[in-house]
Amino acid sequence: VWADSAFDLYRMLPTDGADAGGSDVAAVPRPRGSQRVLSAWESGSPSGLVVYSVPHESAAELESFYRSELSANGWTIIERHPSESIVIDDIRTISAERGNRTITVLARPGEPSATVLSILISEPS
Repeated sequence: VWADSAFDLYRMLPTDGADAGGSDVAAVPRPRGSQRVLSAWESGSPSGLVVYSVPHESAAELESFYRSELSANGWTIIERHPSESIVIDDIRTISAERGNRTITVLARPGEPSATVLSILISEPS
């Protein structure tokens, strides 16, 4: 790891069930009971990545959650066909846009029971 300034690795990692340092994506709902395990943002830019561990929720349940919650919060789901599920190597994907912001949500079944949820946000700076 290389950094221009002091770098506290322990603030980046989750401990004792608490979230890792950083922030969630503004105006994007977060599943109940999830734990943030990574929050990485482009320096000086609103684009980034947030990763969660979501116990007791399947990738399909998270896809359904985001399809519903994003639509209810003013996001437009990007899809070729209404309610189309995109699954590649067991990873469920859904993308949405609102204004000049685009997000992609990836839900991958994890071991043994937690699903790994990644949210990528892209926005012009």
